[in-house]
Amino acid sequence: MENQASKACKAHKVYQGCLDCLARREIRRQLEHVIVEDFPDVQLRANFMATLRERNCRKSQESKLDALRPQGDAQTKTVVLNLSSYKPTASEVAVLRKGLIFSSGTSPKPTTVTCAVERAVTQLPPEVRDKAQTRAVATCRGDLLADETLAERTPLEQCYKQIHGTAVGASITVTTANLVMEVSEQKALADFVP
Repeated sequence: MENQASKACKAHKVYQGCLDCLARREIRRQLEHVIVEDFPDVQLRANFMATLRERNCRKSQESKLDALRPQGDAQTKTVVLNLSSYKPTASEVAVLRKGLIFSSGTSPKPTTVTCAVERAVTQLPPEVRDKAQTRAVATCRGDLLADETLAERTPLEQCYKQIHGTAVGASITVTTANLVMEVSEQKALADFVP
């Protein structure tokens, strides 16, 4: 009797296992059907959101550029603003240090607009990028060297003179740190052109 009961129990388990397997197959088939049916909607939604984001960014940039264009000019779409001789204010320098593109004022004017030179140079085609980068660096360096207080603010003796302790608070041995610092100072001074 026990043998028949155990056989019946095993048969029931096998039958139940087959039902579970069939149920899993049916669920999988339904999921595959739903995924195949709904995937284009998901893709369309993602494309829509990306397009909407891009459209909003474009509108924002266009409104910034419209605010920069001179008022009353008939050819407002083709105006080129030359800012090479403009000296930025302290707030504009702070904006440039953060890597932002436009001035910090609420309504920018063409004479107060500054741009991130690095970002502008990287957007150029490769064939003119090096020349533009060289000119930009030369212009920035010229402005820096023209600063009358530069020599007062950064004399060489005050910047690099180390009297006590290890070089730059290094955690390695004092001798090694001093040797490394001496080599790096020599390289920096060799590249320096007054």
